[in-house]
Amino acid sequence: MKNVWVFLLLLTLPAAFAFHTGAPLPLRVQSAARAGVNRALPVLAQSNSESLDSKTSRRNAAAWALTLAPLMLAPQQSISARSKRGASNGKWAQRYDEFSEEELEGFTETDSGLQYKDVEEGTGATPKKGDGVYAHYAGYLLDSGNVFDSSYERGKPLQFAVGTGRVIKGWDEALLSMKVGGRRILIIPSALGYGGKAVGPIPPNSDLVFYVELVSLGS
Repeated sequence: MKNVWVFLLLLTLPAAFAFHTGAPLPLRVQSAARAGVNRALPVLAQSNSESLDSKTSRRNAAAWALTLAPLMLAPQQSISARSKRGASNGKWAQRYDEFSEEELEGFTETDSGLQYKDVEEGTGATPKKGDGVYAHYAGYLLDSGNVFDSSYERGKPLQFAVGTGRVIKGWDEALLSMKVGGRRILIIPSALGYGGKAVGPIPPNSDLVFYVELVSLGS
């Protein structure tokens, strides 16, 4: 008889927990999963000094694709068929060495310190603050020329609402003056990037170079 009571008690525990917390168990599990995604960045920062198995390493590598610049404040969203049409193959944004003095000439500097140079002006619409945009990019460290992130390699442009603080300041400013179809090289000082924070392979106070292509507008 004692075993029967223990069995019945075990059956009622999940329901009692759900009643106490005010949410069914699956929702609590989902909340924990979302919290894990939000902590992906500090977890990855610790991985340099920890011994990780191959499965954890692959999971962390995938997480970096969703947290690196300039999308640190905005998750990737689904890509519409419209955003895929007309985008280049990204070869124009590929490079493998340090930046030369000649490559850093011919830029226009704004009052904020952002520098940009148009490779192709584009013929489409210019986004307004709050508009959804799809943009491809490749990001490099100005000092070394090392690449730290590329949406071209993932095959998916970044989607976000421009001018709303969802990305770094240099990006918001630069894309608000681009036209759809345009390609632009940006030199973003650390004050308009990540400042004194280290973000993965990006050291503190790093000036950044982005090759940006405005693919389309849309949410």
